[in-house]
Amino acid sequence: MEFTPTWFYIFESPSGLLYLGQTMQDLKFYTGSGYHWKQHIKEVGKPTLIFSRWCNTPEEFQKILTAVERDYPRYWESDEWSNAIPETPWNGVKPMEGRKHTAATRLKISQRNFANSEQLSARMLGDKNPMFGKPSKKRKGIICDSLGLFFVDRNEAAQYFGYTPSGIKNMLTGQQKNVLNIYFAD
Repeated sequence: MEFTPTWFYIFESPSGLLYLGQTMQDLKFYTGSGYHWKQHIKEVGKPTLIFSRWCNTPEEFQKILTAVERDYPRYWESDEWSNAIPETPWNGVKPMEGRKHTAATRLKISQRNFANSEQLSARMLGDKNPMFGKPSKKRKGIICDSLGLFFVDRNEAAQYFGYTPSGIKNMLTGQQKNVLNIYFAD
């Protein structure tokens, strides 16, 4: 495939994390596309463009990339960089097609995912949860016709029978005839 002229760029986030990439988009508005990078800048703020160069040929691109790799060998495995895979001149081929992440990169991704899930869990506990102390949507009581039981809401009924609340909702709205051969009414 033919090389597409592109911007080669490096961004730095307010926390100092670096991200290297390429794009054909306007760098005044573009801030990168990597999944972990986008999550990071959502948390810390808009990154600063610290290097950019327009490349018309794959040779120009490779020359810049070689200089970066000389200064930052295996940057995609470093915690200083958000990249999870090495950058290659864009030629229409998917970067990871037929390849696997190295063990170091898999560990880096795993640690980021764990840290993100821990931060999210910590943000959503107790009074940090935006719904803490607020009444939920209007709840209707549910009657189990088959057994003569009354439940405050479908969540309570689902927990009692070991079923999902959505299954009970589907039965109550007529999308399903019964749940586990038990009939409900609201």
